[in-house]
Amino acid sequence: MNRKECLYTCFECKHRHGGKKMGENETCAAYPGGIPPTLLFGIMQHREPFPGDKGIRFQRKIEDDRVRNSTGPAV
Repeated sequence: MNRKECLYTCFECKHRHGGKKMGENETCAAYPGGIPPTLLFGIMQHREPFPGDKGIRFQRKIEDDRVRNSTGPAV
């Protein structure tokens, strides 16, 4: 996995803190002080325990259909 792929993986994680450009001082719920380079640069994927992650690991963001459907017309 190259850096771009890992950054994309981080971008797809529901724990990532939003509002920043990708790759610039990345933070998440597991690493509020900064995502370790080993994870950020794809040396290791964060699907397994990693020191300091407090049990929080990669989980893909999934759009909640209930929220999306609640903005449309009643069926």
